Amino acid sequence: MLSSLFFSFLLASHGVPCSKSLIGPPLLSLFRSDRHIALKIIKNVEKYREAAKLEINVLEKLAEKDPHNKHLCVRMLSWFDYHGHVCIAFDMLGLSVFDFLKDNNYRPYALEKSDTFPTSYYDLTYDPKKKRDIRTVKRTDIQLIDFGSATFDHEHHSTIVSTRHYRAPEVILELGWQQPCDVWSIGV
Repeated sequence: MLSSLFFSFLLASHGVPCSKSLIGPPLLSLFRSDRHIALKIIKNVEKYREAAKLEINVLEKLAEKDPHNKHLCVRMLSWFDYHGHVCIAFDMLGLSVFDFLKDNNYRPYALEKSDTFPTSYYDLTYDPKKKRDIRTVKRTDIQLIDFGSATFDHEHHSTIVSTRHYRAPEVILELGWQQPCDVWSIGV
């Protein structure tokens, strides 16, 4: 497991003094310009590095196809490799939809803008692992995060995707899957 000392050194070496150091979840960091970012650090393990490269590829393609960020996806600010550890920087967002629901006594969350998700435009299946992969930007605006399992239609589709609790019937029955299976993960 990587140490907090490593994270502090890593962030300081990139001009990012660390205001909170956690192992696992993205780090809350503060640029010298007082801009909060989330730094996702992927350990130097080959299968994780490969997954990170795929996620970076998806994020770059989404940014290229949506330069004005109209389609509710987190924006990758930058990424870098530090001694084999892939680090991806994002703007800091708000609560996850799960935490939003919990804070509001699990009253339904209206996703009026769900038709603007990138899956509608880019032949992409998002496959969020959990409701924590959808974050609030403002009180009722959301953005999708964590594209580590996203798959374009023309790419290989693994037979097992998404968290067991939110897995779509077509995935369980191994009937093949595309964008509609995302509905089971996000509860729309």
